[in-house]
Amino acid sequence: MKKILALFIACMLLLTACSSGSSEKSSSESKDVKEITVWAWDPNFNIKAMEIAKDVYKDVDSKLKIKVVEMAQDDIVQKLNTTLSSGSTKGLPNIVLIEDYRSQGFLKSYPDMFYDLTGTYKTDDFASYKVAANTLSGKNYGVPFDSGVTGLYVRTDYLQKAGYSVNDLQNIDWDK
Repeated sequence: MKKILALFIACMLLLTACSSGSSEKSSSESKDVKEITVWAWDPNFNIKAMEIAKDVYKDVDSKLKIKVVEMAQDDIVQKLNTTLSSGSTKGLPNIVLIEDYRSQGFLKSYPDMFYDLTGTYKTDDFASYKVAANTLSGKNYGVPFDSGVTGLYVRTDYLQKAGYSVNDLQNIDWDK
């Protein structure tokens, strides 16, 4: 199950992951069927991405079932803290999407509860600050998902009063 988890995470996304160690299946399913449970909190963003991942992986492994469980971000945090504090992984998902700023807290508070993904993806393909959020003691425990959206809004009337135009802002850096 952990190899499947590592493959899934390495190829798609995530901020952090934990394994329930469970391979429970309903009696109607073949014992070859593998299920990955994902907790996510935003139906328009990360849940939508997980649904796309499900489509990709059904073509890769027809016996792999991905179950996406939507819950509020605060509920995810509470359930992770409660369950991990008990020292158990029962009931936890294989994959959990959380925000960067929470990753280090979980990794430091619950050592050895998250799967080491070091070497399963190219960290150089991501912004270093995004990799750092999921790294502890030189090991990677998550795959960056996004780098956030940034916008610069300019009051053109102020810009013109200062003697500049929007074109003057093209390809400049902080020093300029």
